[in-house]
Amino acid sequence: MPVSAVAEITGFHWEAVKKIHLGIMDEFLKKQKEELLRSGYKPTCR
Repeated sequence: MPVSAVAEITGFHWEAVKKIHLGIMDEFLKKQKEELLRSGYKPTCR
């Protein structure tokens, strides 16, 4: 769902919604990277 739609539905300023979304995504990507490192994942180069 676009940030603008969430802002319109909730009544929050779009910049506040954007900051929350970026924080959630940063946390998710950090956890995913940690899990990949923990599992020994190594990307293949082509």
